[in-house]
Parts: sequence; C-alpha cells; structure tokens
Amino acid sequence: MSALAKVIALFKQLTAGKNMSFRKDATDLGSPSDDAVTYCTKLIGGFKDKANHNKAESQFTFAVVVLASLISPALVTLGVGYFWGKVLPACLSLSAAAATSWLQLRKPQRLWTLYRQCQRRLEDQLIRYRYRLDPYGANQDADKVLASATADVAMEAHLKWEGLVPNSDGLEASLTGSPRKPGSRGKPRA
Repeated sequence: MSALAKVIALFKQLTAGKNMSFRKDATDLGSPSDDAVTYCTKLIGGFKDKANHNKAESQFTFAVVVLASLISPALVTLGVGYFWGKVLPACLSLSAAAATSWLQLRKPQRLWTLYRQCQRRLEDQLIRYRYRLDPYGANQDADKVLASATADVAMEAHLKWEGLVPNSDGLEASLTGSPRKPGSRGKPRA
C-alpha cells in the first residue's frame, strides 16, 4: 500500500460518521410558533451571512494567489541576500499553491454564488407574498405557500451544497490524477 493510499485510508477512518465542520451553521430556523414570514426572513439572513462569508473567503484567497504569484518571481530576480532572494519567494510560492488548492477543494466562489442565489430567491418570494403577487394573490393559504416555497429553496440549496463538499473519493482522485481500482496498477479505470 502506497503512502498516499495510507493517508487516504486514515482520512476515511477519521471522518467516518463525524461532523467535520470547523464553524457552526448560524442559520436560525426559528421555532414552530414562528409564522411563514419569520421563517423566510430567518433563512434569508442565514443565506446572506453564508454568502458574505464565502465572498470574503473567495476574494481574500484569490488575492493571495495573485499577489504571491506576481511578487515571488520579482523577489527571485531582484532580491538581495538569501532571505529576500530564496526564502521569501519560496514561502510566497507555497502560499500561492496552498491558496489555489483551497479554492479548488473548498470552492468558496461556488458557495458564494449558491447562497446569494438562494437569498435572492427567498427575497423574491417574500416580496411576492407581501404584495400578493402570483402565486399568493387570491390564495387563502398564502402562508402555507410561502412556507413551502421557503422550504423548497432551503432543500435545493442543501442538495446543491452536497455536491460541492469534498469527500475522500474526490480527494483521492485529485491527488492521484484519476481514480483507480483498489489493488490495480497501470492504467486508470474509465
């Protein structure tokens, strides 16, 4: 078993059935006594916070990649001494590589888009509800329709989010270049 396979197997063991979240989900779903408008408003706030977080993370990480990639060659060329000509450029190159990997693995730009889209869709539903636009116009159960539309957006966001979460199989594929059958050597499977 190669060292990479051992690391991946250890990762699978450590993460099996565990919540590996580094931050708490701040979305407030409210209580059963909340009305549909409160439920929708709380989800809008949660999606807004998540979108803002991922926007900041995405922009910061991208800035690290760009700045480190641009400054590093200049320091190699113009840097005087061992620290400025070798150590600092190497650290900057490592930072750019790490930030690039983070962007590719975590995909904060995609999460930012997903959460902002959900926020806007819920805001649209809330405006339609408040001004009794379609489908809330003459509907006697407008609160139920709003609650149902809100729950649908939340579930759709979760299902799309699941596809963006890195897993050990995706990690193996990204590290090795392509997935292989266990115990196989040579060509990757199709």
